[in-house]
Amino acid sequence: MAKSAQILIKSLTIISRFFHLSEFAISFLLMATATSLPELMIGINAALANESVLVLGNVIGSNIIDLSLVIGISIIIARNLRVRSTIAKRDSLYMLVLGSFPLVLLADGYLGRLEGFALVCFYILYISRLLKQKAEFKSLENGISKKNVITNFILFGIGIAILLGCSKLLLVSSERIALNLNLSLTFVGLILVAMGTSMPELIFETQAVLKSRSELVLGDIMGSVITNINLVLGIAAIINPIQIQNPSIFYSSAIFMVVILILFNIFLRSERKLDTVEGIILILVYISFLILELTIGFINH
Repeated sequence: MAKSAQILIKSLTIISRFFHLSEFAISFLLMATATSLPELMIGINAALANESVLVLGNVIGSNIIDLSLVIGISIIIARNLRVRSTIAKRDSLYMLVLGSFPLVLLADGYLGRLEGFALVCFYILYISRLLKQKAEFKSLENGISKKNVITNFILFGIGIAILLGCSKLLLVSSERIALNLNLSLTFVGLILVAMGTSMPELIFETQAVLKSRSELVLGDIMGSVITNINLVLGIAAIINPIQIQNPSIFYSSAIFMVVILILFNIFLRSERKLDTVEGIILILVYISFLILELTIGFINH
């Protein structure tokens, strides 16, 4: 998965530069889509297998990992992450609203097809709003030949095929782990699958911070969160409505996700950079979440 995500990220970057998309647009619209493909593929496969609850755990777990562990490690590697984009600060509030709203819909323990359709519509509306901001973005140089673009379209197709196969294997192995250890699919998706599907984000963002490309990092993080919680969860609910099977695990993880969304917004909007201390705090928050969920999982077991 990690290798195929690297192929996708590289090919999408070249394709987008050929079409004169901005750096921020690349990261938010394309990079985030590429790094969210594992969650999307697992979501579709799980929904078709009548195990949509695995999608819920995976989406929430992935978003928590992205907003704490992944960004925290990136900040520590870079020592600080400079926030140059005013759009990132402004749109972080939209991320907070769009990230929290699906959890409100799930308060009754059920996410139906109509609600899933609404989430997909919210995602499309947000993307439409983002595209209208193109005038605010800094244009990238082209310098990409048509031959190079065709090659990267082929690489993109290969990357998608690898992701489909890997996501199916990951789903099967998760089912076996849950069966053998008598664990709920929500728990397995929240911890095990979420860690696996967050690897592309971690790989891409650590590479980006080493090249001082903070806008790519922020765009990928924010885009991944919005894509996961709206598009992935929405499509899965449309295919097969989601019924919460383990309320204690869901509600504890949902509260953690909202807390991390608020904390990330505070850090992002407080200064012109995210420093090492804030990175450590985010990692410690994830460790606290992991301990809590493992404790709840052990008690339930």
